[in-house]
Amino acid sequence: MSRRATGRRGGRRSRRARHRTFTEPTSRLGGLGVRGSSRTATHSRHAYVEVLPMRLGAVLKSKVLLTVCVLAAGLGMAGVAGADELFKATLTGDQEVPPVVTDTSGKAFFSLNKDETAIDFQLHVSDGVRITQSHIHCAPAGVNGPIIIFLGGLHAAGLDIDGKWVSNATITNTSIINTACGATLAAIAQQMRNGNTYANVHSVAHPGGVIRGQIAPAGD
Repeated sequence: MSRRATGRRGGRRSRRARHRTFTEPTSRLGGLGVRGSSRTATHSRHAYVEVLPMRLGAVLKSKVLLTVCVLAAGLGMAGVAGADELFKATLTGDQEVPPVVTDTSGKAFFSLNKDETAIDFQLHVSDGVRITQSHIHCAPAGVNGPIIIFLGGLHAAGLDIDGKWVSNATITNTSIINTACGATLAAIAQQMRNGNTYANVHSVAHPGGVIRGQIAPAGD
């Protein structure tokens, strides 16, 4: 009798054990934004069955896509909010007052930071002969104006330049030597937008300026 009772109890225990279920958290899914996910497995005498939520793949795909879209939108907005304002000038002899006949030409590029406290710039001169210095002047097209900011020089003997002359240079409020267009870069930047400043390159042969170009927003 004790053996039969023991056998029945043992049999009942073994049957319960063969039909035990367990839940295993899938911690890796938490990193993909799926909370509380798990997988359930059932052990039986005949089979091992793993059950996954049927729409798990679709959920993961949609959440990953949404995350990518949000990040892209955020980066795009950050890029717009933090973008520098760009200006340019194309320098030629015929813009000088009076015009100068020369093969020399040039380009200047300016990048104003969003706080309007610094301007990074580059200056290129092609076929320049005995170039002495360069500046930003304050005046509209067709009018000579005073120097307000140095861009390059002084080289009294002159340099023959054919390519990039000045690069990785920065203008700040302390660079302003004349307040004709304003006492701050913010004020000067407004004059740049309005077409009231120009870049000028001087030479030994043309001390008043050999090439000149009005500074304007790069999109113009």
